Amino acid sequence: MSRVIALSPSNRAMSLRTQRTCGFWRAIRSSLPFRRWTLLLVCALCGLCQNVASGEDRVTFIPENASSPVILTGDVTEYNGRVLSMQTISGRPEIIPIDRIERVETTYVDDFLKGIDEFKAGNTDVAERLFHDAMKQERREWAKREILAWLVKCDLRSGDLSSAVHLFRELARTDPYTLHWGTAPLIWAPLSVSPSLKRDVKPWLSNGNPSEQLIAASLLLLDAGSSRDAEDTLRELSRNTNPRISMLSRAQMWRKELISNQVTSESLARWRSDLQRLPESMRAGPQSLLYQGYQQRGELRQAAAEALWIPYVYPDHELLSARALFDAGEALRQTGLQADAQALYRELKVNYGWSREAALAASRLSEAAGSNAN
Repeated sequence: MSRVIALSPSNRAMSLRTQRTCGFWRAIRSSLPFRRWTLLLVCALCGLCQNVASGEDRVTFIPENASSPVILTGDVTEYNGRVLSMQTISGRPEIIPIDRIERVETTYVDDFLKGIDEFKAGNTDVAERLFHDAMKQERREWAKREILAWLVKCDLRSGDLSSAVHLFRELARTDPYTLHWGTAPLIWAPLSVSPSLKRDVKPWLSNGNPSEQLIAASLLLLDAGSSRDAEDTLRELSRNTNPRISMLSRAQMWRKELISNQVTSESLARWRSDLQRLPESMRAGPQSLLYQGYQQRGELRQAAAEALWIPYVYPDHELLSARALFDAGEALRQTGLQADAQALYRELKVNYGWSREAALAASRLSEAAGSNAN
């Protein structure tokens, strides 16, 4: 049995998060040059089951040169990072630019929905099995990409970077403009890449496929034998006509400044400017580098403020969200804001209990409890 769900193309995989109200956050939020501090992002996903009845899909969008939305009913035949294609109930084909879509109403197969519920409950293995079952039931290629995106998340959570890389490669082959680039298996924080995976992706640097080149360059950027080639590839990709590829490639190069301890206030201003030009769904990774830059410069409270943007405003990349919560807690603890740090540790245990950072947070809380007892 399937059910209908409403979604927005710009927020397919976002999770509902509420803004923190700890004393530290209230104190700093008015001083930072960002907008919408009370933003709540509503979970929005996309997919169609193979047995959707003709005319069941509804798309709300604003036509060019119009100020009010219209609704089309029919069958969605393609949905990618640029356009939605639809066969309307009258038989007329429609192609709608992605940035004009306000709402899509469609159906999912039960296994996909159950998999999402299990994933959110922390049952990753169960979720992965359900997603694989849903893939067998789904025939539309564009809908399979949605399931693939969730399988990538399962692999990243489980620490299987190699599988995540190869699954995302499959997704991006048919949709290089995918809206899921924000959760692509790119390196935004220190992470071990196995020698076998490095060998697998090294040929991608020169294979002419920009999506694969970006993934390979990210994985190999700090590799002793491939760093120069990876950096050259990123420079070339920074001029790519696909804005998702070009913007993420420029942001990946910030890592070289971090690793060489060359982050300046001018660097951070430039990074912030570039970051604000990114779609919100792609900001988690670059935002992670931004707060790491402040960490490196010893500006710990500012680093914490920047880190908290990831779990509260750009939460779709959950590995980065968990790490950002812990790093923000560490920064606050080191600057004397113990109560605020402990609040973040507790939140980390509740929302990301499966993560390595949750275990570290539990240790910090135990240390604090022991100290208070003495």
